[in-house]
Amino acid sequence: MQVAYNQLKFLMIRSLSTISLLMAILVFGCRVNTFETEEAEPLLVVANDSISVAEFLYAFNKNNRDTSGSVNSRVRNYLDLYIDFKLKVAEGRSMMVDTTEKFKREYKQYKSQLVKPYLLTSQVSDSLVKMMYDRTQKEIKASHILITVKEEASPQDTLKAYNKISKLKNKIDQGADFGQIALEYSEDPSAKINSGELGYFTAFQMVEPFEDAVYNTPVGEISDPVRTRFGYHIVKVENVRKAQGKVLIAHIYKKADNNNSQQAEEEITEIYNKLEQGEDWDELTAKYSEDVRSKDAGGRLQWFGTGQLDPEILDPAFGLEKPGDYTKPLKSRYGWHIVKLIQKQPVPGLEETKRELKIRLANSSRMKELEMSLQDSLKKKFGFKKTEYFNKYVSGENIPDTTTLFYINEKPYSLSYILEQKLAGSNQQKINKAVDYALEENEVIYLYETNSDFKFLLDEYSDGMVLFEAMEREVWDKANNDSTGLYSYYEEIKDEYIADQSARLWYTVIKNKDIADSVTRLIDNDEAWVSNKNKREILSKDLQALNVVVDYGVFDRSDYLYFKNSPWQKGLQYVNKDGYFAIIFIEEKLSAINKPLSKVRGEVVSRYQKNLEEQWLDNLKEKYEVIVNEELLQSVINELEEQRI
Repeated sequence: MQVAYNQLKFLMIRSLSTISLLMAILVFGCRVNTFETEEAEPLLVVANDSISVAEFLYAFNKNNRDTSGSVNSRVRNYLDLYIDFKLKVAEGRSMMVDTTEKFKREYKQYKSQLVKPYLLTSQVSDSLVKMMYDRTQKEIKASHILITVKEEASPQDTLKAYNKISKLKNKIDQGADFGQIALEYSEDPSAKINSGELGYFTAFQMVEPFEDAVYNTPVGEISDPVRTRFGYHIVKVENVRKAQGKVLIAHIYKKADNNNSQQAEEEITEIYNKLEQGEDWDELTAKYSEDVRSKDAGGRLQWFGTGQLDPEILDPAFGLEKPGDYTKPLKSRYGWHIVKLIQKQPVPGLEETKRELKIRLANSSRMKELEMSLQDSLKKKFGFKKTEYFNKYVSGENIPDTTTLFYINEKPYSLSYILEQKLAGSNQQKINKAVDYALEENEVIYLYETNSDFKFLLDEYSDGMVLFEAMEREVWDKANNDSTGLYSYYEEIKDEYIADQSARLWYTVIKNKDIADSVTRLIDNDEAWVSNKNKREILSKDLQALNVVVDYGVFDRSDYLYFKNSPWQKGLQYVNKDGYFAIIFIEEKLSAINKPLSKVRGEVVSRYQKNLEEQWLDNLKEKYEVIVNEELLQSVINELEEQRI
């Protein structure tokens, strides 16, 4: 949890999907050093699950990027986290979260995607790898015009679309403005907003015919019409720059929509001010960030390159110079962010990235023909055999569900197997797809038993899915839905939330200068518009009709930046701050009180989640046995120390 992002839903091959992200682990995940993958004894046992040295080092090398401190402390600290992770996974499996249809469907899809690179990477030519490597060294800024036509369109409809896009290109060649033509004629809906601009992108982020056209068109020129599965395009290349590489970032996030955009802006500004005053990033993230997946990890996200995240966030991140630097508050379509740089990674060399490029090429449509020949090799590998009923089913004969249609690895596959897949199409299409699925399943089993990388990655994905479901049930949903438990927890800690500068007040915050001037004149002429209840309610309704923030109630001075910048005295006061104009009327100053749950709900929910997770972990440590092979662990640490030296 995508440059003109609306039209990229047509064009982008999202590298941030769950599957693609985990595919990347194949490339960047570290090897398991000199330890064998088959040990006589495990490194540790968690809830009767034995974990080898190789499996632990796979996780440690991939997730523990911090190289400061001693190897001993880093390994032992990570081991504690790893044990907690495995305990939660064990409990998730005991809850049978991995038996739901949704879980099985997603896991099956992942296995199907994961197995293909292992089959195809050896077939990718070095010349194709070099061509794609050269492309990854550049980032191209381009615009496009699209005339849609379906892939299966008739020759007449295809010709009609081609002629239409050709006429548009002729208009531009004769001097018409590309952006204006895109605005008027492009059938990409987002062109009405951005005149066809795509921003910067690089290789593997567009469908292949489109990418080929872009990389073969000089800067300032316009391509000939190019056909993709979406229709015909013409492309204008605006600029080419050197690839920026990737950034590893963290963020503090405040969700914003039409109802709370101004409040979210005020809150993120307040957090930024706290950072500027020297408060700790991790503490502020845990306390205030509304990204529940990252807030307890210092807001840490992942590695991003151009085209993989909204430019409103990514461009400022690339502009940060040193690890630890952070941006001013940034507005994106998701809300407000403060982004911190953790690390920058330059574009790797050809040898470093060759394996990744082969995997990405193996997953691309450039390899479709190769997949057909690989199916034949898998049939030979696993001893595929048809029965006499195979062709009878294809011809449409009625046969019992239990009838065996073919064998793979001497295992019979009956008609019921095909029915379970819920396949569409003719009987010929259904049985061909069923054979593909069965071959894939057997290859998954083979790779799981013979390839440690594949095994670790598949286990990691399964464990991650289990952990997510278990955390959702035991922590996140409980904290959000258990109002009684949340209130009881708040009662325990409410004395930590003291409003010692409270007041009963009315306020409004106005951005439009004309409205602000009008309201100010009104109140200056007659303060009863804010001091008298009836007149105040009339004014409030009028302001709300103009989508202006207005409220009345008990507030603490720390609630909003405008309050902090006001004199905070009884009566009327004005605050002009960051382009907004606030009018505050303090009716009554109050003695110190507890802040109500409604005022601190976000932070209390976050703390309640953490509390529930800690209680849950304590119970799991009582429930399940954990055994650490201390002698073997020390030998691992010694080996890593030697490698470091």
